[in-house]
Amino acid sequence: MALFALQLYTLRDSYQNPEEFSSLLGEVKALGFSGVELAGSGGLSAEQLKARLDELGLVAVCSHEMPDRLSDHLDEVIAFHQAIGCNKIAIAWSPAASEEDLVQLVARVAYVKPVLAAAGIDLLYHNHDHEFKQVGSGQAIEQIARHLDLEVDTYWVFAAGQDVPAWLQAHRDQIQLLHIKDGDRERHPCALGEGENTIEAILAMADQLGIDWLIVENDNPDPDGLSDVARSMAYLHKLGRI
Repeated sequence: MALFALQLYTLRDSYQNPEEFSSLLGEVKALGFSGVELAGSGGLSAEQLKARLDELGLVAVCSHEMPDRLSDHLDEVIAFHQAIGCNKIAIAWSPAASEEDLVQLVARVAYVKPVLAAAGIDLLYHNHDHEFKQVGSGQAIEQIARHLDLEVDTYWVFAAGQDVPAWLQAHRDQIQLLHIKDGDRERHPCALGEGENTIEAILAMADQLGIDWLIVENDNPDPDGLSDVARSMAYLHKLGRI
């Protein structure tokens, strides 16, 4: 059975300094998570972050980076990820509304992906729903997936009107990680079990595909990150997943 990590972007409003961020990691562990996905370091140095994660027994499963940071600060990004022992980076978001957008993204990928690979780091793409629109010869996500493996955000696949388990099955060879996320059909993410996404079927498909890490995230937690995440974990406990 897969392990669960938390995308720390969910808790972005729950700390104001490195000390609070470090303390928050302890609360993440106490909720039952085995790993984290980074969206920044919370103000901690790589060495401080690595020590805190090791202290808590949390794995740095992946991190999110923007395309321009990858191309403009690649040496710094590599050094940070090697220092914390994180071997996956997902492009957090990219424009994908035009063929020009996709050409620019592919050019960045062609530059940074082999350099990251030589440093022992896989580069993935994290989707939203805008990549499911037709751009030129096909959906943007299909064109992106020719160049990158995927970290599939299952809520945004749902919000794009797809049958999520079927889409995962069809792209099984391109998927390394999954974001497990609920929400309604009006582009409003929510805690697990409180929306309309097919979470139980998605979890079953994740088992079938042999995905090692499932990452919980809520872009807009209510009323705050920790309480929202706690409800998601209670739901996973109810399903016998934790």
